Amino acid sequence: MQNDNRSSQRGFTLVEVMVVIVILGMLATIVTSSLLRSGDEARVSTTKMQVLEFQKVVDLYYNTNAKMPEDWNVLIEKDTTGRAYIDNLSEPPTDPWGTEYRIAPGPSGRANDRIVLSCGPDTQEGTEDDITSANARSKTPK
Repeated sequence: MQNDNRSSQRGFTLVEVMVVIVILGMLATIVTSSLLRSGDEARVSTTKMQVLEFQKVVDLYYNTNAKMPEDWNVLIEKDTTGRAYIDNLSEPPTDPWGTEYRIAPGPSGRANDRIVLSCGPDTQEGTEDDITSANARSKTPK
């Protein structure tokens, strides 16, 4: 009778354990890639929001001073009234990929036309993944 009890208490075979491990590995891969894709989309969305907000600051500076800012330092440093256009920064802002946002000539080329630009995930200016205040509302995340 003891032999019957032992045979009914059968454990998992090595093959069964390996199949479970492979399945868990595949699930982990799917979840990880999904989370990474979500992180990329979040960085693109954050950048869109930031370029639009920085564009408002550039426009405010232009409306106040009748000229475009040459660089970020003009917006960060306090003016003669003791006011800074961007209070919470001590250095030029950077995008989620660590590249400094740029104030660049706008599409019209006029002196009063400036856009705020992020080089995007590839950190190279002039490529299709650039995010600017001119295209931030229409650009879809990759």
